[in-house]
Amino acid sequence: YITCEMSPAKVARRIGSNLFDITGEEYDRLVENQTKVMQTMKRLINNSWCPLGKLFIKEFPTSQGTTMDIERYVKEIEECEKFKVDVVIVDYINLLANYRDPHDSANTYMKIKTIAEDLRGLAVKMNFVCITASQVGRDALNSSDINIQDVSESMGLMHTVDNALGIIMTDDMRIGDIDEDGNYINQTVLSSLGQTVGYAAHVHQITEHQAADQRSGRRNDENNYCGNQ
Repeated sequence: YITCEMSPAKVARRIGSNLFDITGEEYDRLVENQTKVMQTMKRLINNSWCPLGKLFIKEFPTSQGTTMDIERYVKEIEECEKFKVDVVIVDYINLLANYRDPHDSANTYMKIKTIAEDLRGLAVKMNFVCITASQVGRDALNSSDINIQDVSESMGLMHTVDNALGIIMTDDMRIGDIDEDGNYINQTVLSSLGQTVGYAAHVHQITEHQAADQRSGRRNDENNYCGNQ
């Protein structure tokens, strides 16, 4: 997991609390007791429908990390840990730097398109799945439908990716008018397979994290998380 925005502690907190199906505040209390952490991990492993993998979290400074940095980090993991990296998540592509032309930040189309091409090329070269995110423009923030024209900053991203999913959450969904639990919808915006897929997902834990983060208003202690960096 490559983060260019949140600290590794906060990333691990969000992932861990979702894996354990608990809120962020419950996670904070859990990690204070390593015995309970191991017991919870054991239950997770026993109840998982597939073998769990390994999670490595690496933070790069905003707009300073490049695809070359990601390549070096993945190689370092594979050489030191002696296993193949299958998935690389970049959070998120717009916050990476373009090593080919680091001084040209005004042309956002070429910047994002170049980074997208480099990321896709790296995924092909090292044979891993690459997942990243971008943002939509202001007009589409509360839209019930998203298309490729709604992606902000650069259409070059849409011209490069194999598949794009739009995460839709209107005000009605956010307050629970459509579903009392509150849902969001994943909609296929672009697919090289020519398939359109849409499905709803539960967001209780995610909104709990966001609310807890807003209440705390602080950066989590780097030591207060489970995982590897």
